[in-house]
Amino acid sequence: MIYGVLQIEIRLLGTYSLKDKRSILRKNFERVRNAYQVSIHEVGDHDMLGNASVGVAVAGSDAVQIEKVLQSILRMFDENPEMDVYDSVILIDHLK
Repeated sequence: MIYGVLQIEIRLLGTYSLKDKRSILRKNFERVRNAYQVSIHEVGDHDMLGNASVGVAVAGSDAVQIEKVLQSILRMFDENPEMDVYDSVILIDHLK
């Protein structure tokens, strides 16, 4: 089994409350879940109004396909006008 993990650090633009932040994240998480079979959650900066740390995990049997999925998800976040991606890390590994 091969697994891939993506961590995205983002700044949320136009958020004035934690409710706004969670609404934006929830909407985007649903969009990603509907497009790809992945697990996605806020993994850090929970109480910081303008920032979020997002984690994405996917498993499969083809490392190239996993890389493509994670790159596509990163692009979805990067092209979103409600947020600014300022850091990201992709890790792909084999489970033995």
